[in-house]
Amino acid sequence: MMIIWGFANVLGVLGRIVVFLAMLPVRMVAQASTWRRNAMYLHELERMDPRLLKDIGYRRDEVVAAIREGRQARMLTDQERLEEARQMRLARERRQQNPRAETPERHLKIACKGCRESG
Repeated sequence: MMIIWGFANVLGVLGRIVVFLAMLPVRMVAQASTWRRNAMYLHELERMDPRLLKDIGYRRDEVVAAIREGRQARMLTDQERLEEARQMRLARERRQQNPRAETPERHLKIACKGCRESG
């Protein structure tokens, strides 16, 4: 009885090894396919300008991590979507009413211009 148990155990281990070796090329092809697909996604996202990346919810420094590790999509509720659209519309209307409004970027440009003139 002990001999049969040992023989069955050896066959079980050998069977697992054979299955592992048979599936190895399939796993390698799947990994290569995933790597190639991620490289294509990375190339496509790196070509985008920062404004377009911002529209889809990424920053330039987040692109590689998002592709390699994935990123959980945050589903907005209808109320959040409406509030976001309202905020964007209000900002657009303010820009149209006062196109030369003091923005942080404009303030920095004015300050830098003053530094150059005094120095």
